[in-house]
Amino acid sequence: MNIQQAAQILINSGIEPNEAIAEVKIALELCMGLNSTKLALNPDFEPSKDFLEKLNERAKTKKPIQYILGKAYFMYDYYKVDENVLIPRDDTEILVQEAIKCKGESFLDIGAGSGIISPNWASSLTAFGSL
Repeated sequence: MNIQQAAQILINSGIEPNEAIAEVKIALELCMGLNSTKLALNPDFEPSKDFLEKLNERAKTKKPIQYILGKAYFMYDYYKVDENVLIPRDDTEILVQEAIKCKGESFLDIGAGSGIISPNWASSLTAFGSL
């Protein structure tokens, strides 16, 4: 199987092709440990039972893949998510990166979805000795 063939499972259930490919890549990394580098070197893979179950659940329920996998990627790491937590958006990473540039400024994060902004902002500042 390759990424396109796996994505076809989701596409056949009505998920947009680009979204399906992105979700297959997330599931491959979390279910089978196959990141983009490993897939570039070996694009064909033997799908695990867990991987196929997760894809089929996504196709059947239309539940976000992050909820099915229990994790969402944000700012270089995966975080636990479930239906009680909003999935961090890619756009939010840009917001955090811009906030990091504002060293010495006050920053307030109230009711902003998953609660992931402040910890990432603070850890980035701590990593660079700015906090």
